[in-house]
Amino acid sequence: MPYRFSTDLRATRGSGLTRATAVLIGVLAVPLMVPLNASASSSVPIPQHSAAPHLTLLGASSDGVAVQQSAVTDRDPLWAPIFSGPENTELAVRPLLDPTPSSYPRRVLAVADETLAWYEHLPRAGSQPQAAHRMNILTGQDEDDGEIAVPEAFNGESWFSDAVLGSSDLPANWQRPLRQYHAGTATENDGMATDYLIPNTPGIGGVSMAADRTAVLRATVGRGTDEQDHYYLDLVNLQSKVVTRVLDTREVISKVALTESTIVWVSTPDHEPTKINQQSRAGGAITSYHEADANADVAHLVAGADGVGYLVTAPGNPAAPDGSMTTTLRVVTKSTARDVPLPHGGAGLAAVGDRFLTATGGGAAVAGVYSIKGDVVSRVATVPVAGFPPLAWSLSAGRFRYTDGSQPQESGLPVWERTVTSGTLVTLSGERLTTRTAGPMAFSAGRGVVGVPSYSGTWRLLDRGASTTVIK
Repeated sequence: MPYRFSTDLRATRGSGLTRATAVLIGVLAVPLMVPLNASASSSVPIPQHSAAPHLTLLGASSDGVAVQQSAVTDRDPLWAPIFSGPENTELAVRPLLDPTPSSYPRRVLAVADETLAWYEHLPRAGSQPQAAHRMNILTGQDEDDGEIAVPEAFNGESWFSDAVLGSSDLPANWQRPLRQYHAGTATENDGMATDYLIPNTPGIGGVSMAADRTAVLRATVGRGTDEQDHYYLDLVNLQSKVVTRVLDTREVISKVALTESTIVWVSTPDHEPTKINQQSRAGGAITSYHEADANADVAHLVAGADGVGYLVTAPGNPAAPDGSMTTTLRVVTKSTARDVPLPHGGAGLAAVGDRFLTATGGGAAVAGVYSIKGDVVSRVATVPVAGFPPLAWSLSAGRFRYTDGSQPQESGLPVWERTVTSGTLVTLSGERLTTRTAGPMAFSAGRGVVGVPSYSGTWRLLDRGASTTVIK
């Protein structure tokens, strides 16, 4: 995603613009954080320092994967592009989902088949409607499904929610029926076709939900006849609409998952370790694995044909040379578990058939999506090399100066300088580091002023690169 000088504004006789001024206006016409997708003959790329950002897997299916890239340090501007595409390729950026200061809050819910399900909040007083969207992870094409209550699951064909939609849900109490919204059925005047799978039950609140093409597994909480909190599991057959009460327990349920043959839930008994529980969809014995490791991320577990998986990220060994953290994939099968070390760490997890997938950030040699099948870990997709975009810039006396988020180990931001040469096309010289700034800077001809790092309200005056005085 190169950032560019734009020199589309040409100086003409009598225009009152010098070529340097025209170049400056062209530069400022480019939004600070918006890359130009198409190269033009009158634009010059601004070379960037490569970054090693974080990468998180948002979801995956047999058709493809989706990941989100985020800044490597908190001094970088807010940028979190989303990439998607098939495995064994470099994933494509999806500008539609890039956060912008004016956008409403957006959240990616799931990836199912070729669809990335996401939604954005529609701000209205006294209600909580969302705009539901389905983006094709292979092409980037997006479809708007219209308004919906906050969804908790998506199975490729339908959205599922037991959230409050708005004031119409409040005759005497908060209404939380389990709704199935059929994707792609909205018309110009009506919302999506909707089935009510479980009617509202006063005093019952939703906890967690999972769905596939055949069923929905829903965990709820409410007061039992003994005046104590009870947690319930219900399995809904989407073809027959039959609801089966799977479990009524005093153990706190926090997460559920679903496979073609198994239901999974995480529960925590009083004063005991967390349990990962599994049971056949047809019923029968419950098998449990006790997870006492505080570093185990059971809140984001996934279930597939190879078992139940979740990431365990532990602090590094202080005695080790780098003391770096270690990440392991833990796979639970009934009442036992095995660990698969992830050589480059991992963030986000999905189960696809008998494989697990995660994503790893870092440099170009490491960053990407990784597949874990058995004990074999292999990279199956990459993302374009990330760079530190310019944060602030100044053009004066034929010199282009800018800051970026590179060199995070140093105080303040580096101020880089390139000479601008005009001709048929503008060219940039090599780069040199001139000084460091707390953020703001301004230059006129060979003189300038920058904020002194680590000293709020202190400024350094420069004359042709040399410091002349400090203003406090």
